[in-house]
Amino acid sequence: MKNTLLFLLFFVGFNLYSQTGSKWQFGIEFSLDYLSNVDFLAIEEQSEFGYSIDFNKTNFSFGITSRHSLNQGFTISSGILYSNKDFSGTLDCNDPCEFVAINSPELLKQRFINIPMSLVYKISDTTIKPNIEIGINNNIEIKNDVEVESNSYFLEGFIGVSFLYQFNTNWNIGLGYKYQTALTNLYKSDKFNLNTSSIVLNFNYGIK
Repeated sequence: MKNTLLFLLFFVGFNLYSQTGSKWQFGIEFSLDYLSNVDFLAIEEQSEFGYSIDFNKTNFSFGITSRHSLNQGFTISSGILYSNKDFSGTLDCNDPCEFVAINSPELLKQRFINIPMSLVYKISDTTIKPNIEIGINNNIEIKNDVEVESNSYFLEGFIGVSFLYQFNTNWNIGLGYKYQTALTNLYKSDKFNLNTSSIVLNFNYGIK
């Protein structure tokens, strides 16, 4: 994670002190996030006790982004965002238990600072610009209600498509879809192979 933060500082510094005439953008981003692919989380490693998970909450992310144009087609992008990854969890057994306990589901809050890093390819330079994006997302935990020992960090890979509408020389608005999957585990006791489907809206201001 230290290497990731150092890379982010280098990236921001590169943008701020890039050569005169380079093109870059600042923007704000908001997304609705739908989680899936995990149905049970063990409290301890190899334990039959844990949380039965129901992803019945619509989560969100928002924050600021920056983009730096490498050439006519490719752009590198990063930013810093706040996100929640909440779900309903019920204390339960993964296998048949010797006793039956009746537990009610509870809202389990997970909060993260996200640092995405990606490469964006602009398919065409029309008024409405289609883009393909691929990258990684660093998730740094800042709050977690789940009573499971956490690594406080996990890494996701993502791919997405978006369409940017150019209002004028400087301003554009984008709408897209992003699919994310966990590459590392958040929790020490069990795999947390989280998948996320996101609908993304962003506003960008470009500077030459």
